Amino acid sequence: MEIHSSDSNDRSVIETLVKENLSYFQYWTDVQLEDKALSWRGTDLRLVSGIPPNKLSNDDSEIQREYILPVNMTQHKEEFITLECLDLVFEKLCNKDTRRIILGIVNSDGTIVFYSIYNGIHKPKKN
Repeated sequence: MEIHSSDSNDRSVIETLVKENLSYFQYWTDVQLEDKALSWRGTDLRLVSGIPPNKLSNDDSEIQREYILPVNMTQHKEEFITLECLDLVFEKLCNKDTRRIILGIVNSDGTIVFYSIYNGIHKPKKN
């Protein structure tokens, strides 16, 4: 499925692609689209949440519900996702104790990559 930034249902398509990737390819459970939305530069952003099959970080004491922000690659390149945007996502869409969200960046060919974004400063991983 090819994605174009001019599609009227672009957000819905991106959210669905991220949900399906997490459920069917990454084996997450209880994957759902969150109800709360944040209007940012004319676009309503909503988080997808779910439970991964394993801890995502060695710093995690247990497996927990994670929050994913679906993003179109063109939005990433156009500096749509800024520090100001991420601050608002943490403030308006997440619980106050949420330490990180994951960007689910969808390319025009449907490929999805995931990057962790931490709220504030985070100590680097120890190898």
